[in-house]
Amino acid sequence: MKKEILQSLTSDIINITGFPLASAATSLLFAIPFILKRNNTPIFLDWELKEWPHIYSKETNIVETRFKNQRIRLPQVLSFDNTKKHQKNSDILVYKQPEKFITDGSVSAFTEDAYTAYEEFIKKANKTFYNDLNIRLLAVNEQDGKSTLKIQPVEYFDYIRTNLVLDWYSNHHKSTLRRQIHRNGSLEDLSNSPLANNFGINVLIFTIDGSLIIQQRSASVIVRPNEFCPSASGTLTAIDVPASASTLADVSLMREATEELGIHHQNDSTIITLGITRELIRGGEPEIFLIAQSPFSRTEILTSQKSAKDRFESKQLHFFAFNNFALREELDNNDKIIEFSNLFDRCIEEYKNYMSIPLWTALALWREARLHGLTIK
Repeated sequence: MKKEILQSLTSDIINITGFPLASAATSLLFAIPFILKRNNTPIFLDWELKEWPHIYSKETNIVETRFKNQRIRLPQVLSFDNTKKHQKNSDILVYKQPEKFITDGSVSAFTEDAYTAYEEFIKKANKTFYNDLNIRLLAVNEQDGKSTLKIQPVEYFDYIRTNLVLDWYSNHHKSTLRRQIHRNGSLEDLSNSPLANNFGINVLIFTIDGSLIIQQRSASVIVRPNEFCPSASGTLTAIDVPASASTLADVSLMREATEELGIHHQNDSTIITLGITRELIRGGEPEIFLIAQSPFSRTEILTSQKSAKDRFESKQLHFFAFNNFALREELDNNDKIIEFSNLFDRCIEEYKNYMSIPLWTALALWREARLHGLTIK
């Protein structure tokens, strides 16, 4: 793995995988909890997925960014791009249909052994998970200058049965669920997907003086242990969406920030959607990415986190100082763009060895939005 990384750094294009760019074998094992193998075949989900450019060769709208003058390609397909038009959350409509998603019987049968093994794995690891009622993204529509999200309820157990066991090899079918549904090199439409597709949420939060909050996950969590992640992240739940018809501004976008950091931030104009992607590692699972200008200082956030409900999920909070270049400074000349780009590269350099795909993606979309004139005064 280390050799492949060193080789990729000499090329013009780097395809980032789900594996953290770390060299120590012990660190890699901590970072990928479900990469345990049987006969060299991942038994749950291949979080590394080195071959994603080949597996999803027909996907073209891949999220990209720049790092030290190299193109970085991420295993994310951009489904909704708000980095250029900066549409307000109050102008993005949300419609929730009442019917709950039910995993198709054939899919449930295909992954029944995987689900059972997953439960046993969690028990042996002394972990627990709960069957929350979450949100599933059905469609993203853009028409006549308006954007609409269609969603529906979905149980977390259905997410485990589908997105989280994509690479379990079924001895009976001599295949994996990923090979079955994505054999043609592309994702299916969200509305036709047999996967639960929990709607993930990731927020980059900047302190009042322009420092980016980066959360290092605890070693004890099930997903992305020890990795550097966005300031707050998780899954949208059914209770986050208050009505069958609303706007994104009415959705509890900062609930995860409250639970993980202890801060209370109102949904207002200082929270902006960057975009919605479909993560290829989890078979096209949708994720929404946002930025938020917090009214709190670094000291206030560190203090509030001590009493946060889910503070155990975090090993440590890190702060990278972008100062006015975070959101306030207009990048209206070459000198400012160069200074901003240098800060961006320094941030990547500092955290890249254990940077999660969501953090890579959030930073990529934020950078694009800033270069296209996004500011928050």
